[in-house]
Amino acid sequence: MQNNLRLSIVVPTYNRAEHLDFFLKTHIPVVRKYNIQICISDNASTDHTSDVIQKWTKIYPHIKYSTQVETIHVDGNVQAALQLSETEYTWLMGDSYEIPAFSLDILMSSLPDGDDYYDFIVLNLVGRLKEIEERIYTDHNEVLKDIGWMMTCISCSIYHKRSIQKLAFGKYKETEFGHLGMILDYLSSEKFKLLWAQKVAVVTLKTPVRKAGWGPYFLSNIFVKWPQLIDCLPDSYTAESKKKLLRSFPVKAKLLGWRNILAVRSQGVLNREQYDQYKNCFDRVAPSYFRYYAFLLTYIPQDICRFAVLIIEWCRRKSFQLKKRIHPNSII
Repeated sequence: MQNNLRLSIVVPTYNRAEHLDFFLKTHIPVVRKYNIQICISDNASTDHTSDVIQKWTKIYPHIKYSTQVETIHVDGNVQAALQLSETEYTWLMGDSYEIPAFSLDILMSSLPDGDDYYDFIVLNLVGRLKEIEERIYTDHNEVLKDIGWMMTCISCSIYHKRSIQKLAFGKYKETEFGHLGMILDYLSSEKFKLLWAQKVAVVTLKTPVRKAGWGPYFLSNIFVKWPQLIDCLPDSYTAESKKKLLRSFPVKAKLLGWRNILAVRSQGVLNREQYDQYKNCFDRVAPSYFRYYAFLLTYIPQDICRFAVLIIEWCRRKSFQLKKRIHPNSII
């Protein structure tokens, strides 16, 4: 049967064959209802990613696969993924996120007909943003203040094909937040219509193995790269909206929560040397308590932190499995 012409899902990936295998296993039963094509841009992986693709293509023919000749920066692979799509709307997805079936149903019924279209559709992350109901945005500063932090999640934005053609790919390459910078740049220079789809949510994909996150780049990305991105946004964004986004993203995305920083310490990313290197950057981005919590963790042995993370992760997964059995259609 023909691919769905309205929506496709594009996934940039690199050396994550097991995650991608679980992603496809989870999503193919969901997208099969609409014959939605899944386009995968492989950043020249050296693992068995191609074998995973070959296996699932035999089961679900609506898979498009492309690989880079050599590994490039992740922002470049995001660009390549977006350009694989040939549909009216393109959902950019990380391979560690999940689209619940009910979210896809709501989205498909929300896409406008005829000549009307949204430049972008922004989705909820695990239902975290409840206080702003569904609405259409036409002012870029309002977008930045209200939902800018949500758009940092790579899987929370859907792009119209006309928007993709106008994105400033080169301007935000290698910023670590290129997918966000391109959208915000577009909103500042184009007359646009953006739908905040509050009831359409993506959730974290509970893969068998916990994703590594940014690893050794965590502190640099949050306390150096993130402020740099905000500083280089167009001048049409107000200082107030920039400041609000700068500080809201790390907190609301729970990147600076006690559990995540404990995990960062367990990976050896946070130690006394790195604390001293970045401590002067903390106050601009993080709440005041972060400095003291991070300092305390540098004195706790890494092995103890690693053991604590394993216990917490086991308990959380068991809790998730139980809740999923009791409420299979809930956002968790």
